[in-house]
Amino acid sequence: MHRFPDDAGYFSTGLQLSPDDVPSQMDQSEWPAMKKMFVKIFASKTQSQWSEIFDGKDACVTPVLTRDEAPHHPHNQANKSFLANQSGSYEPIPAPRLSRTPGVPATTARPEAGQHTPEIMAELGYKDEEIKELEASGAVETASVNSKL
Repeated sequence: MHRFPDDAGYFSTGLQLSPDDVPSQMDQSEWPAMKKMFVKIFASKTQSQWSEIFDGKDACVTPVLTRDEAPHHPHNQANKSFLANQSGSYEPIPAPRLSRTPGVPATTARPEAGQHTPEIMAELGYKDEEIKELEASGAVETASVNSKL
């Protein structure tokens, strides 16, 4: 008895299962067994192998990528999902992209944690001495930024 459609050949090509091997999806009592089965199957191949198996198939399957890998994935490159900033690292472009009001990606690097702390605290009325004391005590974080000259 087929419990899942196999139009794309997932069971025979990548998962090495027949549809009859899979517990009923709608039977919640079967979910723990199904989870164990799929964990074992997916652990049997590398991410690269699974990507190749599912490439071009109509399936909700995509690799989980690191921050460094994501900008170089073919799908993200085709959609121009990332933009290199001045520091050479990549940042996602604004999403969603709307036709009448598209987001405009920033071309400058994002601020470092604590980069603007002294200026903001001064705007809030803190004196330089107070800011230095709070920084020394670890109550606030400031970052030294190298000059771009």
